[in-house]
Amino acid sequence: MPKTLSRISRDRSKGELMSFSTRLSELGIELPEVAAPLASYIPAKRSGNYVCTSGQLPLVGGELIASGKVGPEVDEATAQECARVCILNALAAVAAVVGGLDNIRSIVSLVGSEMCIRDRVRRARPLVLGATYGHQRCE
Repeated sequence: MPKTLSRISRDRSKGELMSFSTRLSELGIELPEVAAPLASYIPAKRSGNYVCTSGQLPLVGGELIASGKVGPEVDEATAQECARVCILNALAAVAAVVGGLDNIRSIVSLVGSEMCIRDRVRRARPLVLGATYGHQRCE
């Protein structure tokens, strides 16, 4: 299948087109294996042209990297890393359903929640998804 504009990312520094998997590789980001469910759910399910993921936990190698309230129990840097891991776990689950990262055309919706004592700005989504798929495809 030929690559289309919806399946490639532009390297802004060179003006060249590249696949999403190449872009992640350039950023030094590797998708993890799909996290095994901890209860009775499936990580991702396709319905027509859409894929929905279940809630993602910050699992690395089957272990939670942190738990607790952001602020008193988990510092902001750790919370941001947890958000980054959750996003990568969600991408891995979707990629497994659609046959690879480069078959993801766009991000339609991204919903996240965390337990914290006050509102905080989240920076993981723009860093991972925006750098890979472009901000216009992730909003």
